[in-house]
Amino acid sequence: MKQLEKSILLIEFNQEYLKRFLSQGTLTKKDLLDFYSGENVKDKYRLIEKEIDAS
Repeated sequence: MKQLEKSILLIEFNQEYLKRFLSQGTLTKKDLLDFYSGENVKDKYRLIEKEIDAS
């Protein structure tokens, strides 16, 4: 179940940037850097990883 949660989280993260690209036709340098680093999703991902490891 936790693996599914991680997958959904990553899909939503990717979807956010895809929507932005499709609506604007481009991504800024900041958008690309944020997407590459994945800072928006890292904390949530770590929490799920901890829950998986604890199981």
